[in-house]
Amino acid sequence: MGLPVYLGGHVDFLLSTRCQAPYPRLNVQRYCARMSGPRVFRLIQPVDDIEIAVAFYEQVLGHRGERIAVNRHYFTCGDVVLACVEAPFEHREPRPQRDPRIVYLAVEDADETFQRVRLAGPRWMDDAIETQFWGERSFYADDPFGNPLCFVQEDTLYLGGPVG
Repeated sequence: MGLPVYLGGHVDFLLSTRCQAPYPRLNVQRYCARMSGPRVFRLIQPVDDIEIAVAFYEQVLGHRGERIAVNRHYFTCGDVVLACVEAPFEHREPRPQRDPRIVYLAVEDADETFQRVRLAGPRWMDDAIETQFWGERSFYADDPFGNPLCFVQEDTLYLGGPVG
């Protein structure tokens, strides 16, 4: 039938064929319960120059993406679209000195990605890849417009549960 999952007051059954944890070390019930609600499908990345953004993200992500409009370019990242959007000058909002919103990207090879990001010309990036105390192997960088990014080795993703 499926896996019984407790969801705040009632039990739902998730079919094991519909929801499977991507890595053996993940708790299937916990992972599938998280995947049963709304999901993020698009993130807007505000940019000041769409052409510079496209050049940066093409090199970092390893694919060309798709121009949707004169000021909008989409890059597919798994099930989520990273949308670079250049707002008209009169509609741009001031950005904080250090934007707290970080886009986390799972990558197959953090070492290769680290080199691609460095070559793409980020505004800032970590000096090295580090393993965080929760187990993720990752590094941080800012795109040319100061948008913070974190690149995480896919087989070390932390998706909840006990740390350590």
